[in-house]
Formats: sequence, C-alpha cells, structure tokens
Amino acid sequence: MNYGGKNKDKIDDKILQRYHQSRQLINGVVEVNPTQHSLSERIDGVVLNRWLGVPIFLLMIYLMFTVAVNVGAVFIDFFDILFAAVLVDGTTWFPEQISMPAVVITLLAQGVGGGITLVATFIPVIGFLYLCLSFLEDSGYMSRAAFVIDRVMSGIGLPGNAFVPLIVGFLGAMYRR
Repeated sequence: MNYGGKNKDKIDDKILQRYHQSRQLINGVVEVNPTQHSLSERIDGVVLNRWLGVPIFLLMIYLMFTVAVNVGAVFIDFFDILFAAVLVDGTTWFPEQISMPAVVITLLAQGVGGGITLVATFIPVIGFLYLCLSFLEDSGYMSRAAFVIDRVMSGIGLPGNAFVPLIVGFLGAMYRR
C-alpha cells in the first residue's frame, strides 16, 4: 500500500470527516456545562479545603461525641436496672435457694454480676457512637475526612483512616458516667 500522495490526502480527508461526524454526535448527546457544580462537588470544595477541612472534621467529631453521649445517657439507667436485676439480684437469689456460702454468693453477685452490669451500661453510648459513625460513613463524609486528616496523621506515621479506631478508643476512655 502506498500512503503517500493522493491516497494520503484521501485518508486524511476520511479521518477528518469521521472526526467531524463523531464530534457532531458527541455534541448532540453530551451537554457540557462546566460553570455549574453539583451539591456534592460544592460540599467537597468546603470539606476538602486545606484550611477548613480539619476544623470541620473536629466539629463533626465533637457533634458525634455529643450525640452519642447525650442520647446514650437516656438508656443507661434502663441497662443498669435491667442487668442489676438479672445478674446481681438473680445471682443472689438462686445461690441462696441452694444454701451456698455467703462468700460465694457475694463473689458471684457483687463481683461478676456487678462487673458485667457496669460494662453493660456502656452499651448505649457505644451503640450510638457506632450509629453516628455508620451515618457519617454512609453519607460519604468519613472517606473525605480520611483524606483530609491523612496530612495530620502522616506526621505521626499513621494513615488517615487510622483515626476511626482512635476516636472509638478515645470515647471509651474519656466517657464517665
């Protein structure tokens, strides 16, 4: 095949003609409007901002803690009464019926039952914390937050998504009834 001369001009004309036809098809189908941004893009512009991203992240974490602790606190008394009735009082009643020594009854009721009851009072707060985390994850904020906080976390040698376990551990350590 000879691609020089007249054949080359014909091939170039065919290529230009096909390019022109494809451009017309694209213009008929695709509408490009670069000036309008979707709501998600505008939110990304604010949340992923170099200077606003970290304060917004800290505000979101504060709000998440506040919701988890305040809403979870409503249910703490219920869990305390329920588990105390079942594990402390129930553990006291049954061994007394079979005449166990008082030391064993106290150990089981106050020690084991009381310990489990104390741990059970954390269930509402931790449950609401995970509910808030799942809401933020489903909204797409947590992946954006991981991107923003990655710069901060890289200073201590951790990836950006390592902040979630740190948050959960921090709430468990700081929460006092």
